[in-house]
Amino acid sequence: MSPRSVRLIALRVIRQLRRDRRTVAMIFVVPIVMVVLLGFMLRAGEDKLTLLIAADDPAAQPIATLAAATLQSADLPSAIQIEPTESDAGYQRLRDGDAEGMLLLRPGADPRLVLEGTRAPATEALTRFAGQAALLLRATTAGPLPAGGPSPEIEREFIRAGPELDLVDGIAPAFITFFAYFFVFLLTSVAFLRERQQGTLERLMITPIRRLEIISGYMLGFGFFALLQAFVVVTVTILALQIHIFGNLLWVFLAVVLVTLGAVNLGILCSTFARNELQVVQFIPLVIVPQALLSGTFLPLGGMPDWIIWLSRAMPMTYAVEAVKAVMVGGSGISDLVVWRGMLALVLFAIFFILVSARTLRRA
Repeated sequence: MSPRSVRLIALRVIRQLRRDRRTVAMIFVVPIVMVVLLGFMLRAGEDKLTLLIAADDPAAQPIATLAAATLQSADLPSAIQIEPTESDAGYQRLRDGDAEGMLLLRPGADPRLVLEGTRAPATEALTRFAGQAALLLRATTAGPLPAGGPSPEIEREFIRAGPELDLVDGIAPAFITFFAYFFVFLLTSVAFLRERQQGTLERLMITPIRRLEIISGYMLGFGFFALLQAFVVVTVTILALQIHIFGNLLWVFLAVVLVTLGAVNLGILCSTFARNELQVVQFIPLVIVPQALLSGTFLPLGGMPDWIIWLSRAMPMTYAVEAVKAVMVGGSGISDLVVWRGMLALVLFAIFFILVSARTLRRA
């Protein structure tokens, strides 16, 4: 082996990569941004759980207020935030998703734990905490518990979902959305790039067909396979993993179809800026990874700063994850705000991407 030949080849590769500003940015800038963003989210995103304290009898509300103050002053997990409230207002906050649980005090009986129910880890954590809180309240309000005395039996009530909801049920909507979006984007961007490289797109552009018509035609063609993939991803995930569905499956398919159509248009848009398949792959950490991080797919957004929440609102996957999760886990329908707002946002994103794609379309 000739060291001189190896050195010359290595120098040629270095010079070639140095001239490619996009590759240099991918090597240095993008990893720094991703690591900093992920680290910030992990540290700032401590998921706070809100447990409301109320009494089922309005006349006993002072007892609930005193119980909340007792729990707030006790040495309890910092991730659980205690707030006193009235029972009717507490039920409304649970339905609105503003709290994860409510400990309903009942004079002469053990308390009832009312749970929002769509997050299995939160349900498990609040169930454990409710038992500890009930013991503490009995010890402070009725004197020391007798040795070997029975522990309070916490009755659970679910606003949404139910006790059968597990961790896989909770994360399945996010994973369905992410994998459908990711693979459709990759398929479309690579396939459209090959159309340009083979000269098909150039031949179309010299015809009287307008750019918007070209993009729309490609969207329908790629969209057909996107629809098939969406059907396969949703069906296999539900059947193979035995996912519990608490809403209408039709709205799940519709949300996944809309987000995949947006992925088709985004793939066409990104491929117009790529000259080869390597450059197409370079768009994944630029347009897919940030959406996965900021959409709640892997990390909940509840404890994130406002600027991260606003940034996530500029990404289509956020609306898709929210809509699919609201239907599959929360039992919501198209009339619910989170579902129809998510559907509308996905349609607008798809239209925006197709218009920008037609504007930036160029020959190979």
